[in-house]
Amino acid sequence: MEYQLFRINFKTPLHLSDPRGDYGYSEKLLHSDTLYAALISALARIGKLGSVSATGDLECTITSLFPFVKYDDKFRYFFPRPFGNILVDEQQQKLKLKELKRIAWLEQPCYEAMLKKQQIQLDDKKGNFIFGKYLSSFPIEEDFMFAQTVPRIAVPRSQSENNGDTRIFYMERIYFTENAGLFFLAQGHTPILEEALQVLQHEGIGTDRNVGQGFFEFEKEDHFSLNVPDEADHATNLSLFCPTDQSELMGIQQSKHARWEILKRGGWINTDGLTGVRKKSVHMFREGSVLQTPKAVLGKVNVDLTPRAEGLMVDHTIWRCGRSIFIPIKT
Repeated sequence: MEYQLFRINFKTPLHLSDPRGDYGYSEKLLHSDTLYAALISALARIGKLGSVSATGDLECTITSLFPFVKYDDKFRYFFPRPFGNILVDEQQQKLKLKELKRIAWLEQPCYEAMLKKQQIQLDDKKGNFIFGKYLSSFPIEEDFMFAQTVPRIAVPRSQSENNGDTRIFYMERIYFTENAGLFFLAQGHTPILEEALQVLQHEGIGTDRNVGQGFFEFEKEDHFSLNVPDEADHATNLSLFCPTDQSELMGIQQSKHARWEILKRGGWINTDGLTGVRKKSVHMFREGSVLQTPKAVLGKVNVDLTPRAEGLMVDHTIWRCGRSIFIPIKT
């Protein structure tokens, strides 16, 4: 299966808000719907939304953003572990049970082996190593994606705010070592996506962009391929997934092998004058869910989260993308 791959190389630290908006903790995964919304917002600011404003569709489907690192002059890509057990031999299963449970990221060869339900040899001559949440074919000598907590000061806007006193708070920020960052895959027509990325890289993603956080540069790689099983009646999603309608949900046919987790998605509006207003919420299937479906792309691209409260003047539609790329997996 071939895709276009985009590498995001961060030039400044990154903070991704959790559902509570807690500055002391940053999410480590940038979900597909967040990036999709940021791209649409970037197009709106340069007046190039066109038909996107009415449909919420960039004419392509993207995955969430996952970590990568360059090792031995080769880019190594990590994918979210599908829900289910990693197949290893019985002895390794007993010796490394706790370590196996903690794995959240699989390097591409290990990920492809799990898709095909092939046994993965750990610590063998070819090298498959467990380093915390990562399973890789090379030794990770240091955590190439790490967090640091730094103190910040909130200055009151007036004497009435916090009695005019400054307030110290703490923010967790994500850093990447040299030749490391995040990547995502895209499928479909991507020129408008690339145009939006050109703008977004200078505006940043995540929170506190006004103080220089989340700035990046990006690189594109055409014809990126994944080695997937020839025949499989289940698939795992690489993006957040929101079914288009009840018929699509029923078509998934929840089997005894199906595994999933549900996330509630919402957040704050970014439009000037409305930054203190919450969007409506929607529930989606988390990345790595395993569902019974033969389709490669599923989900609703234009979930409408525009709040409709009386007296609230929101003069544009607020879209949330729930369309996902699915990868075949044997169960």
